Amino acid sequence: MIYSLLIFDHSRTLAQSSYCLDDFWAIYRPKIKSIIEETAFNIIQKDFSANGSVLKISETIQDTNIVIYCLVNDGYFIAITKPEYPQRAAYKLLDKLRTTTDHIQIDNLIHNDQPDQITLLQNELDETKIIIMDSLEKLIDRGDSLDALALKVDALHDASRVFVDDTKKMNSCCTLF
Repeated sequence: MIYSLLIFDHSRTLAQSSYCLDDFWAIYRPKIKSIIEETAFNIIQKDFSANGSVLKISETIQDTNIVIYCLVNDGYFIAITKPEYPQRAAYKLLDKLRTTTDHIQIDNLIHNDQPDQITLLQNELDETKIIIMDSLEKLIDRGDSLDALALKVDALHDASRVFVDDTKKMNSCCTLF
């Protein structure tokens, strides 16, 4: 999830912004918005080595972990996301933000955030991996159970052989002609 997209111009003035603060209580959203803007402003005050550099910072706002991505390229482009948001998707989002000038398009970027195909495939692979690992654990447990059952069968077989031998010995004294 993307919490905020911000664009600062060369003079480090907030030019455009869009927010999606649904994870926060409604009464706290104005305060969260100002904290986000202040945090972003503090980040862009740092000297960046070159245009095109991307800065990634982990922060906490109101007990919520966030990740701030900042792209410097003819201005400052900032995306604030949840930590689970894929880094590659965040970089792609910053690039889209850099080429977007319309405020409506920025709102669409934040509210119509769809994971890309690679992220979807990675999620499917992760789910498949979990299923396979569970199946392997069950298979190993089943194998252990079969081993224990085989030992019990061997013990029962030995006990039945002893029983048959003992029975023959007992019955040998009482043979009928």
